[in-house]
Amino acid sequence: MKIWKKIDEYPTYEVSSDGELKTFNWKNKGVERIMRPARDGCGYLRTMLKDKNGKFCTIKVHRVVAATFIPNPENKPQVNHKNGIKTDNRVINLEWCTQSENIKHAFDNKFISVVGEKNPAATVTEEQVLEIRKNYVYGTNCRRKGSVTKKDLAIKYNTTFHVIKHIIQGKTWKHLL
Repeated sequence: MKIWKKIDEYPTYEVSSDGELKTFNWKNKGVERIMRPARDGCGYLRTMLKDKNGKFCTIKVHRVVAATFIPNPENKPQVNHKNGIKTDNRVINLEWCTQSENIKHAFDNKFISVVGEKNPAATVTEEQVLEIRKNYVYGTNCRRKGSVTKKDLAIKYNTTFHVIKHIIQGKTWKHLL
């Protein structure tokens, strides 16, 4: 059953438990109108609402639904879509979470996959990772003729010593082990 509640910060609007927004046109004798939010660049639904002071604010629908319907006793900062669908703003699909909980949920449920070259933080390619692992000489005394150090590899591949170290140790690029 759909439940409508007034939005505290935005007195001329209501939000439903199904994630819909409704506005009232008081100049036109309180006529109700269901709003049609648009997708933002990240795929979330957003729209503009007029606050108590008459100032327009851009809001994300899932945050308004959560703030109106879902208690947040631990004061968690983010709202997670349990099924991974960013436009499904029903109360049963939303929960308060921390950033790390949100990211873990996305990885655990395969909503995002940013391994390898698809990761925007990647500084080397998969081919380079394989070359790095092949060319590095293991052991504490790597100064024999023709050996390549982590520092040498970092310079060659225009990245940091730590990136090379984590590749060699298998802490990153695990899918290529």
